[in-house]
Amino acid sequence: MVGVGDQAGASVATAMTEQVQKQLAGAFASSFEQTLLPSFEGSTREMFAQMAAAMEQGVLQHVHAIQQHATPLTDSLQGSVAAAASLAEAMAHEHATLGALLQGT
Repeated sequence: MVGVGDQAGASVATAMTEQVQKQLAGAFASSFEQTLLPSFEGSTREMFAQMAAAMEQGVLQHVHAIQQHATPLTDSLQGSVAAAASLAEAMAHEHATLGALLQGT
């Protein structure tokens, strides 16, 4: 038979276990909030700052490379546009001259 003393002992053990679990859970939560979260947040912030810097440097390198290749092409295209404009002007002048000659005959 289970005695009253055994029931009281089991009840005390259960109460103590629950109390210790509550205290451990509170201590863990407090430690987590005060130590682990700020450390994780700082590490994550630093990691993303490093990633952003690396990305920015890579993009700038690509932009610089594109500008080096694009500058001669841009210069060539500007020269071609200027030549085409000059040719169009010469053709307009010749057209006007030819029109005047044809009207005079």
